Amino acid sequence: MTTFGTVAVVMAGMLILRLTGVAYMDEHGITGCTVPGPGCDGTAMNMFAEAFRGLWLPLILIMFALPPLVGAFTGGPLFAREIERGTHVFALTQSVGRTRWWAAKTVVGLVPVLAAMVLLGLVASWSLAPLAYVTTSPIRTPGFETQGLVVAAYTLLAFAIGSVAGILLRNTLGAMVLAIAFYIALLVPVGSFLRPAYAEPVKVTVSVADMLEQEAPDADGWQVAYGYLDAAGNEVDPAITPDCGPPDKCMADQGIVALYTLGHPATRFWRFQLTESALFAGIAVLVIAAGSAAVRRVRT
Repeated sequence: MTTFGTVAVVMAGMLILRLTGVAYMDEHGITGCTVPGPGCDGTAMNMFAEAFRGLWLPLILIMFALPPLVGAFTGGPLFAREIERGTHVFALTQSVGRTRWWAAKTVVGLVPVLAAMVLLGLVASWSLAPLAYVTTSPIRTPGFETQGLVVAAYTLLAFAIGSVAGILLRNTLGAMVLAIAFYIALLVPVGSFLRPAYAEPVKVTVSVADMLEQEAPDADGWQVAYGYLDAAGNEVDPAITPDCGPPDKCMADQGIVALYTLGHPATRFWRFQLTESALFAGIAVLVIAAGSAAVRRVRT
């Protein structure tokens, strides 16, 4: 199957997931429900989750893998294959300059792929939006990385690394492997350390009573830190152990009256998407620019 065929199949899967999921929620009266409660039957919601989680998980795994694979499999062979076969010599010995040859191949190879991945990311966001009870919050992993604009930005970076690696290594397989490896090496620290700092976390405080009733603050948000407070608002280091007794008694004995969380609300999703997309696109532009210098070293 071609790259565009694969993208089309995944896109169709996302659309089917949304349409069937919305129809199920309408039929069982749980449209818009994210937690069981008045007007949101818990049994129906659990049945909904059991029925659709098996469809959602494979699509999410595919969406995780698709950007680096598409980028590597289109960028890696872009120049490496011609150099391996020696067909680049014909182009470079004609009136076409090296930079023009490199730029034309880059644009022709990149633009259609990038357009397809932008569309896929937006379709994924639209498809997953009403299925919050089955899916994770869009601002948390894996929701964040598998929808929206970052899908195209990740692809762009993998493409850029693959294309430039192909020029330098002159080996298609090596360029593809390097693109995927560098992509993973960048995404993991960005998601773990840099993304939480895209904005100042919001502090939310809840009482012990609300906490024990499992009334989680901003359940759709992304919690990055938490702690316990005493009546004066000072942070308490809890020492709750299994033989401590009931949680409320343990906390009362230590003077704990509230729990605070630091996190990012789900409403910051698009802000974070734009930030991370700009970051990956900026790195990709630098890598692609390096390709214009690398192509001058290609032997004819």
